[in-house]
Amino acid sequence: MLINHVQNPADAAVAFDNLSGVASRYLAVSLVQAGYVSEDARVARAKALSRCAVEAFPATAAARDYRAITAELLYWPMRPAPYMRAADGQADARIPLGDSEQGGREAARRAAALHDFVMSSTASM
Repeated sequence: MLINHVQNPADAAVAFDNLSGVASRYLAVSLVQAGYVSEDARVARAKALSRCAVEAFPATAAARDYRAITAELLYWPMRPAPYMRAADGQADARIPLGDSEQGGREAARRAAALHDFVMSSTASM
């Protein structure tokens, strides 16, 4: 769970603990904390400029938080891929959705581009 518009890390922890408790108690699910994004009026200004906050205002607290979350994103646990259905409606255990040779190359290209962007954004601070 990603907590947005927080004043400080303690507020993010309180919000996560409250939501996690409710989700556990009433929905029988456990939440994982993905981080938080600081409240920053310049995020709205970046939206008005049709630019992302990290690009428009790279020195802000929100931009710092977005970069930190992005850097960790590659290490988050992944759900197993859903499988295509055969003509008879049975799941085909051999071919996960999106797991073609071309799809694998595209996923690797995107991961490398994201890594390069995060590293260049962090270095420019």
